[in-house]
Amino acid sequence: MSADKSATIFDLSGDQLLSNPRYNKGTAFSTKERELFDLTGRLPARIETIEEQSARIYWQLSNKTGDLEKNLFLMQVFATNTTLFFRLLESHLEELLPIIYTPTIGEAVMQFS
Repeated sequence: MSADKSATIFDLSGDQLLSNPRYNKGTAFSTKERELFDLTGRLPARIETIEEQSARIYWQLSNKTGDLEKNLFLMQVFATNTTLFFRLLESHLEELLPIIYTPTIGEAVMQFS
């Protein structure tokens, strides 16, 4: 089955699962899940909790130089792992809301124009 919105995690495995932002848990897949969903060898060996992933992504985000670069990075996280995106947003809402919405989006539109 293709990685579309009607798929469930049980319909997906391997690269299809990792390509589905709704069900991709990144490095949070347990050893058992990695075996069940044919993910062994497709992810780093270290298993992380969602909190550890969020802290790592936040650190990476903090090293971005400008709001537009931060927005692009966050949109990449959203495109690959929506659970992680929303966990990060929930933890840093006041700081990140201007990055994912206005004024940063306005700046992106002006630069595109």
